[in-house]
Amino acid sequence: MPNITPTKQVQILADALKKRNIEFELEYWDGHKHIDIYIPRDNLYIEIDGLQHYTDHKHLIADFNRDYFSFKDGFFTKRITNELIETHSEEIADAIADVVNNAPNRIGEKILLDQDRDIEIPDIHDIKWPESHAFMVNDLTKSIKCAEANYLVALGLFCYTEILGRQLLRFRKKDRTASFNNKDCFESFAKEYLGYSEILKAHPKLYDIYRHGLCHEFYIKANPGGQSVVALYFGNEDEKLKSQGIDITKGIAIDKSDRFRVFIIEPYLRDFVAGVRKLSSEMNAEKWNPDEMTS
Repeated sequence: MPNITPTKQVQILADALKKRNIEFELEYWDGHKHIDIYIPRDNLYIEIDGLQHYTDHKHLIADFNRDYFSFKDGFFTKRITNELIETHSEEIADAIADVVNNAPNRIGEKILLDQDRDIEIPDIHDIKWPESHAFMVNDLTKSIKCAEANYLVALGLFCYTEILGRQLLRFRKKDRTASFNNKDCFESFAKEYLGYSEILKAHPKLYDIYRHGLCHEFYIKANPGGQSVVALYFGNEDEKLKSQGIDITKGIAIDKSDRFRVFIIEPYLRDFVAGVRKLSSEMNAEKWNPDEMTS
C-alpha cells in the first residue's frame, strides 16, 4: 500500500485532536482504503473532503459505497469539508472529543433515532426464517438500530421487496429458475404481502418513479428530465405529513396532487417484516427453501 501524506486540513484536525488527548491513527489502511483519521475507541472514521465530494455525482456514489461497507464492518464515518476544518477546527475537535470521552459504549450500540422516541423494531425471533429472509430483516434492523441509516434502509427495503417478489413468483410456479421482470416481482410482493394494492392501482408508474429514484438518481423523479420533491422519513414527522395530505399508514405515500412523494421507513419496515413472516411461514409449511433458488 502506498504511503499517504495527510492533507493540510487533515493535519489541522489531527493536531487539534492531539491537544485534546484523543488517540487516533492518521491515514489508516483498513485493508481496502485509506482513512484520513481513525479513532479506534469508537470505531470512528473521519474523512476530510474537498467540495467535489459534495457536488460531483461520481464522488457521491463512491462515498455512499465506501461508507456503506465501512458500516457493515462496524465502522462509522463522519465526513467534514475542508472549508469547515479551516474555519471551525477547534469547535469540531471539541465535539469529537466529547463523543469519544462521553459515549457510554461504542457509537451506535445504544443510539436513539430521536430524542423523544425509538423506532419500533418488529419482533423477528418467533419463527424459523429461511436464511435469506433472516439476512434481509437483520440487515435492515441492524442498520436502523446502529445508525440512522435513512437512505440505505429505504434502498434496502425497496430492493429486498423486489427480491422477495421473485422468490414468491417462483414459489407459486414451483420453478426455481423461472424468469420475471423486476416490476412484476416488486408489485407481486407489495400487493399481496405488504397490502399496497390500492396504492399501486392508483399510481401505476409508482415502481418506475421510486426504484429509479432510489437506485440511480439519488432523488425520486416524476419523469425523465423532471423531478418532484421527495423526502425519506422514519415516521417522526407525522403531523407535517398529514398537513400535506399524506397517508402515513403506509410506507409509500403520494399526496393528492401527485407531486409530493415520500418513503416512510417505519411503516414500510413494519409491513415488510409482517410480509416476510407470512411468506416464510408459507414456504416452511411446504418445505420450500427459497435459498436454493437462483436470482
